[in-house]
Amino acid sequence: MRCMHRLSAQPPGKHGHSNRNIQCLATGQDGYRRHGHGAQPCHAVLLHAYRPKFRRSAHPAARHAGSALRISTFHPANAGLSGIKEILARMRFDTPAPSWSPLLRIASWITKRQYGKTIAPMRVIYSRKPSLLKIAGSIDKFQRSRMRIPDDLRLLIKASASMYNGCAFCQDLALAQALQQRIGPERFKHLSEIDNEAAPFSAAERAALRLVREYATERAVSQRTFENLEQYFTEEQIVDIVIANGFEQMFNAWNIPFEIESDHLASLQQQKG
Repeated sequence: MRCMHRLSAQPPGKHGHSNRNIQCLATGQDGYRRHGHGAQPCHAVLLHAYRPKFRRSAHPAARHAGSALRISTFHPANAGLSGIKEILARMRFDTPAPSWSPLLRIASWITKRQYGKTIAPMRVIYSRKPSLLKIAGSIDKFQRSRMRIPDDLRLLIKASASMYNGCAFCQDLALAQALQQRIGPERFKHLSEIDNEAAPFSAAERAALRLVREYATERAVSQRTFENLEQYFTEEQIVDIVIANGFEQMFNAWNIPFEIESDHLASLQQQKG
């Protein structure tokens, strides 16, 4: 299942990739919590997808209705028979493997309780290799408790890395986690515009997100980028930024080969309010 929200299912392009438009939703707006900005009223926003030139290009996704952006997600029931057949043809290991692992059952219950549904990697990956849950759980615990960077920056790094790599499941998951923590979505909307001074990022956030972009597009990071980071972060924090990006690269590499789609977790979080 290729990772994107879709407005419509379309026939594969010349390189075998299906064409698709995507939209994500989010709510509110705020800055770093340490800056004291509070959450703002709920708004539906477009979560842009960036596609590097060496991958595939994205189509315009915004559909305006007055001054608001509407939320639009794809569902097989709206695709028609041909659309459903196309989706099924792309699915890999969609049926959960039989497993009596207590760890898998507990993890499935926890994710369903936390996000409103059992996430796709549980069915596709972890049902076939439950021991991976220990690795994923340890990484998540480490990031939440041992990193010395703000949670909102860590989630922006996760969403940005996933955006460049084309993993909308991970991008949607990062946004859902942000909504759970009452972190506003406005910056997630503008992740592809970090060089735009009008975009709602601090100088420190821009420095960190430029490292993510540079690694995604060049597979290297320049000395200039590191020197820019040193203006805003300690050496330990720079390590955390690099490691947060590295962890997300790994999870992207787990999900993309299996064509795991977005689970629309951010939509479910907004519905919860």
